[in-house]
Formats: sequence, structure tokens, C-alpha cells
Amino acid sequence: MSASVSDITPWQERTVQQTLDMAMGAELSEVLVIGKQDGELYSQSSKMSRKDALWLIELARQHVLYSEQPN
Repeated sequence: MSASVSDITPWQERTVQQTLDMAMGAELSEVLVIGKQDGELYSQSSKMSRKDALWLIELARQHVLYSEQPN
């Protein structure tokens, strides 16, 4: 699994549909969706083990913590 995370940008305002449309156009081999539904955690994944899902979450966490944010 590659360690490249390209676009977790919480400061950008996009709708859920816009975000899903962007993902559909990215020709992903696997996907993990994490969101909130009525204040509760919602998650779904494609053909991915829990181990791989956790690794993907950790990569995303590192990206959010250490990437530069615009001024």
C-alpha cells in the first residue's frame, strides 16, 4: 500500500457529493469512507482488511497533523 495521501484538506468547503464525485474520478483500487450520520460514526470500505483500513487511517492522520495549511 502506498504512503501517498493527496488531499485531506479540512479547510476546504465541499459537499459530501462533491467529495464522492472527486473520489469516483480518481480510479481508486480501494476506498474507506468515514463520516458522521446523525452525529454517529459511519464507515464503509471496499475490499480492504481491518489492518489495511487502520493503516490508511494512520496515514491520513499523519497527513493532517504534519501537512502545511494555507494562511
